[in-house]
This record gives sequence, structure tokens and C-alpha cells, in this order.
Amino acid sequence: MSDPSPPTVVKKSAYYLISGLCVIGMLSGYAARRLATPGPRVSSAPAVPVVAERGSGGISGKAADAPDAKTLQTAAIPHVRSADTLETLSTIKDGTLYSRLAAWMIDADEQDIAAYWGIYQKGERSNDITDLVFINWTRLNPRGAIAAVAGGKDEHYAWWAWAAHDPKGALAAAIATSPDRVNNVAWGIGEFDPQWMRDHFDRIPESARGNAMQGFAKWDDGANPLESLKFMKEHDMGFDQGTFKALVNQDPWAAWDWMKENPSPSTDPFSSGYVDGPMAILLSTMGREYPDDLARLAAQTPSGALKRKMDATLFDNLVVTDPAAALEQAKTEDVPLMAAERYARIGMSLVNSDPDRALEMAQAIFTASPKKIDAETRIEYPNGMTWWGGSNGPATEFLTSLLAKEPAKVLDLLTASSNGYSETFSDLSQKWVNQDLVGYTNWVNAQTDSKIRASATSIVINKLLNDKQYSDAAEWGRISEGSLNLVLTHWRESNAVAAAEWLEAADIPDQEKKSRMRAVIENASSH
Repeated sequence: MSDPSPPTVVKKSAYYLISGLCVIGMLSGYAARRLATPGPRVSSAPAVPVVAERGSGGISGKAADAPDAKTLQTAAIPHVRSADTLETLSTIKDGTLYSRLAAWMIDADEQDIAAYWGIYQKGERSNDITDLVFINWTRLNPRGAIAAVAGGKDEHYAWWAWAAHDPKGALAAAIATSPDRVNNVAWGIGEFDPQWMRDHFDRIPESARGNAMQGFAKWDDGANPLESLKFMKEHDMGFDQGTFKALVNQDPWAAWDWMKENPSPSTDPFSSGYVDGPMAILLSTMGREYPDDLARLAAQTPSGALKRKMDATLFDNLVVTDPAAALEQAKTEDVPLMAAERYARIGMSLVNSDPDRALEMAQAIFTASPKKIDAETRIEYPNGMTWWGGSNGPATEFLTSLLAKEPAKVLDLLTASSNGYSETFSDLSQKWVNQDLVGYTNWVNAQTDSKIRASATSIVINKLLNDKQYSDAAEWGRISEGSLNLVLTHWRESNAVAAAEWLEAADIPDQEKKSRMRAVIENASSH
């Protein structure tokens, strides 16, 4: 029974195979797909920017701006003849074999490659080396390579590799003489020459089209991403992040149009798929590569969550390119939560490089919005119900990162601004006490403000109860009004004898001991 599966191609090894093909002037689809990177924008008109056209990715054709094989040979990859021989190559057992074999095969003839295969296939093998051998062998004589392994376990490699050089010929030969190898050729066509596959998909037998699409999906299409995205949509292949990112790099406005024509929940900043979806890719790539275009797009976008995402992306780019201007924008922002978010984005860039300046951003956040630092989502239902929710925003993420480095200083800044309990104080305290109970309790013991100390003590007690450290929780409960009975109630449910023994030994007046134990019993019975 034939093996319909193609050989495994590992991305990390593609460079050496490409080098060999390019230097000898045989740029295959396999190589071109990996060398194809989005080119520079030629111009940027007020509406839709003009971009350079890209090549097909196959050896059958290329666009005017794509380098030809001779240019690649002379400019990109200078050729140095390999000093290796069949004898030296056959002794290599380490990771240098791939690169040395690729260099040798540039000048090897068909007989040389066949001789090497005769040696190599008898020993320990890898898919990478096998791929390399058959890509080069079929470049010189595909039928000879097939004949050499016909009927064996490696025949499918030769048919697959033939598709890299001559998709039309390989497919016709497989259909005419070896129908059981059409799947291998189809996979190779999809993997090596996506444009040929798109243009001639109807020539591929229906039974092998799934293999062609699997090969097609193996790599991102950096040469003709829009055509590939349309093809994938037409054939229900799902969304390909890398190909869409290539389109954004090539023409962000075309990517924007594609998204409008193909709406999905992942374009909503509040959807679970947003992070890996097209909108997130578009905004992050445009913010980094084409900020002026993103600014124009943001200006055309109505107010709402999407526009806020665009503005935030532009601000992130400004933090990198012009930190002083970013800080000035944060200072002049009159919406407290927006100001806090912008200070946080600046602060995040400083956490590791300049903690003191990062602390200044924390101070600015607490001053701008001391009670709440991140926006929430509110949904109002027709029946009058309201739902509030949200996730950690930039301010919380920044302060959490800074807290890991300077927890005491962060809380000192916060308490100086809020003077007591706030949601932010509770959240940051909870994070600190979970990371470092001793450090947090030392900070609490140093507090002189009664409101701050009371709020912090409650957090310590809750942590100790969760950790079932009841005796320590009881000691803290003695100094917190109303907390000791709570601790004893929890303790009694876990170990009533230990709770009673602690209370009996505690330096508490007898009458108070009795009343507390009675309260504990009543609390326990009420549950």
C-alpha cells in the first residue's frame, strides 16, 4: 500500500536548501515562499497606499520587483564550492551535516547525489536530510530519482519533491502512471507553488485536493497573501495568521478591506478570539510599521472599543518612538482612566530599564485616578439588569509588574494618594501577600494610619485562613476589631479542640474568653 503522506519539512532547515537552489539559479516555489517578504511601500496616497506587486512564489513566473535567480546568486548568496566529498559527508554525524550537504549538492551531479543516497539511506536517517536529497535529485532528473526508489518506502519523497520544480509535469505523470502517488504530488504542489495550485486547482483530482490544501497551509504565503486568503476562505480552510500578517505588511488597507468583507467575532476587542485574530494583527502591525496609516484609520472610526484600541496602539508606538511626546499626551489627558492607562503604558516600558522612573508613573496613576485605575465594561439589558465586568487593563498589568520589584514603594505611593481602602489597594495587597507573606506583614506592621492598617490586617487574616494557619490568624485577629470571632469560627470547623486550647491559653480576660467561645459556638450552629 502506498504512503499518501508527504515527508516532513522543518522550517529551521529551509535556509540551506534555499541557498543551494538560489545559487545555481533554480529558485523553486519552496525557496521563493520563504524568501518572499513584504516589500517597501512605494507611495502612500491620502486614501489607499500603493504597494509593489509580489511574485507568484513559483519558478514559472515572478513580478517585476522580485529579484531573479542571477541577482540572488551574485548579490544575496555568494557561491563557494564545497570542499566535502562523498567520503567526508558519509562520516558526519552531528548537526553540521545539513548545511555541508546542501553546499555540496550545489555542484553535485545526478550520479553524485544517487551515490550519496546509496550510502545515507542505509544508516540512521532524518526527514530533513531526506527532503534535501530528493529536492536536489529531482531538480536534475525527477524520473531518475523516482526510478531509484520505485516500489520502496521512500518513493513518495521523490514524487513530492518533483512538484517543487514542475508541478504541471509531476501531476500529469502521477495521474498517467502512478495514481497512488497523486496525493504526494498534490501536497507538494500546495506546499511549493501556491499560485499554481490556486490557478489550476481544478486539474488536481478531487480525491487529492485535501492533500494539496494541507501542503498549501504548511507555510505562510508572503508573496500573494490576499489571493491565498481568498482561496482559504473559498475552501473553508480557516484563518491563517501568518498569511494575514503578510498582507498587512504588504498593504494594510487591503487587509482592512478583507476584514470588512470577512467579519468575525475576533474583530471585537472584547471577544475571546481577539488576541490571535485579524484585528489584533492588523492593529499591532500597523502601529509598528505604518503608524500614519493607522492614525488615518482611527480618525475614520466611530467612537467605541475599536477606536480606543487603535488609539492605544498608536500611543504604544509613540512610547517607543518619542517617549517625551507620549508623556506630554498623558499629562494633558483629562479623562482620569485614560490618563492612568497612558501613564501605565509609559511605565511598562520603564519597569526593567528604569524602576525609579517607573515609580514616578505609578505615582502619576494614583494621583490621576486613586480609587479605580482600569476601565470596566457595562452591559444594560432590556429587563433593567446591568452587568459589570472587565479584565486587567494596562494600569493593573503595569503595577503588578512593578510590584514584583518594588512592592513596599508601590503601596506607599498608593496609600499616600488614597489614604485607606480602595479596590486598587486590595488588589495589589492581595498579589503581594500571595507572593511574600512575610514581606507584606512587615510592611503592615510599619503602618501608622489606622485605616490603612485595618484594611491590610484583614488581608493578612484572610491569607492565613486560606492557608489554614489558624493560630497565626488568631494572633492577628486579636488586633483587628471583629476579626477574632471570625478566625475562631473557621478554626472550630477545622479543629475545635485546637481552637479552644488557643483561646484558653490566650492572654484574654476570662469573661471575654467565655463570650467569644459562646459567639463561636453560635456562629458555627447558625451555619
